[in-house]
Amino acid sequence: MAAQGSFYIEKAYERLTEISADDLKRLEYEAREKAIRDHNYLMDYNLELGIKKGLDQGAKALIETCRDYSCSREEAFSRLVEKLSLSPEEAEK
Repeated sequence: MAAQGSFYIEKAYERLTEISADDLKRLEYEAREKAIRDHNYLMDYNLELGIKKGLDQGAKALIETCRDYSCSREEAFSRLVEKLSLSPEEAEK
């Protein structure tokens, strides 16, 4: 009987080890997935930020050029809309 009890304890211990290993694998998988999601989010965020900064710089350069050539405010506005594909609301800012 003692031998059988030891057998069941050994089997239970093996199963517990398997479950623990599965939990560890799951945690490693979740950590990898989180890292991938974080990376993708940061890439998208920085891309949008770069585009916004580029548009701002382009708009400032276009406005400065219009001032250099004595364009009216309306001409500068229409060039912002046309050249930078801005909406009138965005160009007004």
